[in-house]
Amino acid sequence: MNRSQQKKFRELLGFLLLFLVFLFGLALVSYSPEDASLNVSTTLSQSRNFIGRTGAWISDFCCHLFGYGAVLLALPVVFLAVRMIRSREMAGLFVQWLGTVVLMAAVCGLLDLLFSTPVGLANFTPGGILGGTLKHFLVYYLNTGGAALLLGACLLAGLLLLTPRTLGELFGRIGGLFRRQSAAGPEQPDEADSDASAPKAETKSFSPAETEPVQRRGAPEPETVAGDARTEEAATAGGDARAAAAKPGFRIPITPLEFTEEAGPEPDVHTSNRRQIGRFRLPPFSLLERADSVAKISETELMEKAQQIIRKYQEFGIEGAIDAIHPGPVVTLFEFKPAPGVKYSKMISLVDDLCLGLRAESIRIDRIPGKSTVGIEVPNSQRQTIHIREVIESKEVQNSRSRLTLALGKRINGDVFVTDLMKMPHLLVAGATGSGKSVGLNTMITSILYRATPDEVRFIFIDPKRLELGAYADIPHLLTPIVTDAKLAANTLLWAVHEMEERYKLLAKYSVREIDGFNRLCLENEDLDPLPMIVIVIDALAELLSVASKEVELCLQRLAQMARAVGIHLIIATQRPSVEVVTGVIKANFPSRISFRLLSRHDSKTILDTIGAEHLLGKGDMLFLPPNSAKLIRVHGAFVSEEETKKLVDFLKGQGEPSYTELLTPEADSAEDSDNGNGLGDDPLFDEVARFVVKNRKASTSVLQRRFRIGYGRAARLMDILEEEGIIGQSIGSRPRDVLVPPDYFDSVSETQNPEA
Repeated sequence: MNRSQQKKFRELLGFLLLFLVFLFGLALVSYSPEDASLNVSTTLSQSRNFIGRTGAWISDFCCHLFGYGAVLLALPVVFLAVRMIRSREMAGLFVQWLGTVVLMAAVCGLLDLLFSTPVGLANFTPGGILGGTLKHFLVYYLNTGGAALLLGACLLAGLLLLTPRTLGELFGRIGGLFRRQSAAGPEQPDEADSDASAPKAETKSFSPAETEPVQRRGAPEPETVAGDARTEEAATAGGDARAAAAKPGFRIPITPLEFTEEAGPEPDVHTSNRRQIGRFRLPPFSLLERADSVAKISETELMEKAQQIIRKYQEFGIEGAIDAIHPGPVVTLFEFKPAPGVKYSKMISLVDDLCLGLRAESIRIDRIPGKSTVGIEVPNSQRQTIHIREVIESKEVQNSRSRLTLALGKRINGDVFVTDLMKMPHLLVAGATGSGKSVGLNTMITSILYRATPDEVRFIFIDPKRLELGAYADIPHLLTPIVTDAKLAANTLLWAVHEMEERYKLLAKYSVREIDGFNRLCLENEDLDPLPMIVIVIDALAELLSVASKEVELCLQRLAQMARAVGIHLIIATQRPSVEVVTGVIKANFPSRISFRLLSRHDSKTILDTIGAEHLLGKGDMLFLPPNSAKLIRVHGAFVSEEETKKLVDFLKGQGEPSYTELLTPEADSAEDSDNGNGLGDDPLFDEVARFVVKNRKASTSVLQRRFRIGYGRAARLMDILEEEGIIGQSIGSRPRDVLVPPDYFDSVSETQNPEA
């Protein structure tokens, strides 16, 4: 039985219980002492009870046993039915049942203490057998006064068990009702009646009996909690807002959460949107872990935090009220409406004091566009882990047509957040150690690998620290082996600039403005091969700039300015966003930026041009600056584990081997020359390599690396020698080179060199 069927079954069972309660009420209301029952024998053939003989027997038994307190027997069933209909958890139901038992005993005892004889035509005492027994027992030991006090205390205890409100809040609520009635005056009821007759929005008030955890997924319908703070927003002075907030039972609108159903079983890859192109199949979702159990948010906790925010600001002379509450998976947004004359800068300056008052790790304050309220983002007591599977499986990602869609995570209200690298078109990422920057990079890479084949997207990974991107070694999407040497990385970027220029020449030759138009032209012309998009991922930018600052910065500037149209995109990450690393040239050419948690305001201003990143929570919490916008978007990053990455890499390796492109790497060549002690044209492997290439008709650097177990630089040098000797042709993009000589080439060479043979 799936979740939807379980929900329908619970609703049906809940309505059935309510119907039984209705029948029970009819039986009690239509009770007649003359009906045949356990205590009455009669010759009447027809019962006067609305429910017939069954109702007569049930009502007679309950009335004699509990008296008028029998009505309370319906409360436990009503509580259970309401929870089933609204799909709420059963936690706390036992306490409500216990409160019903205590309340029923107190009511029966007090009724029998006040009215010891049957009332009217009834043949049972008001308190029933239970009330009479309690009265005789308590009066015997405590006298009448003591018995009345004890039963009254039990009555109050039963009411408190039925509601999470404290005794002080209940008395304060009652006192508030009397104060409002006294302040209304003799002429106010007519106006109140006219207001009550006006149509109102259908809202649900926050009441003590309904304080339940709000489920983030699998819940039926969202609730809206409306109340005094919303209805009093027309007040002009801060004193009115303060008075409304000071009331013990003040209510605040809570924004409904967006509920998402859990993903069903893995669809068939041939019938779903898991495309299969040629022999390459995109990874299935089953490689990723499902989301954890549903996180819960207590409405009582939200209301308490709202009161704490108001009280803390009042300590520093800032008046205002909470307008609305927007709970999310990691943080909750409180909309604070300051009173006239309150400075926004003063509110921001008190963020540390607010953290102390709420016992929060970090709090971020920002303006809300289009509203006269200030957003206060407070961390939840229980943080929900956002797994990458629930983001990649979302309709936002599946409906995207771009192969460079980045599934970053969820916004503070729980909505899935995705963006397109093609529209950025380059991304600058910063984050301190432990902020989630590395996991964020893995999330971006995983998003692309789940949507693109090696013919559509190729990667160049530059990882001077040799830690973050090494897990993706030898996947078929790689254009080069993972670059770990800083000098070789500078040459790699030079090659990327050269490749960009060659692609521009190719597009100009066919009068095409961008790479998408050229690839569409390739579908009509079989002689043309489509160009894959190239994504260059650089981790630890500071290490690169420390070795080759001018060359790297110049290449990044040229690529950032011109490479978008030819399908080359950059993702650059650094954990040290100082002005020496994130220079003005780099910032000017990277309008899209992501900042994870940073250590200081200065670093936040360097990467985002504003403060705020120092108040993030870490573990994937980020601020995203979209292109052509100055408004920051807070996103909670999706989590991808090392086990998930390993499964994905193993699946991709099983699809094929990488086909590396020969890059211009003079430093690597010279280093390897010095290691081997051989010049460019004097390599002991040349003869064996040449014969292998001619015989197998395969000429690529990756093939030589695997076959002869040599490094990339030596393999690239051997390819250059083969080209100089006229054995293979020139490099054509990422395709293997053509072998120009026939298979019997070396036989003819041997005969020429040894004519006697």
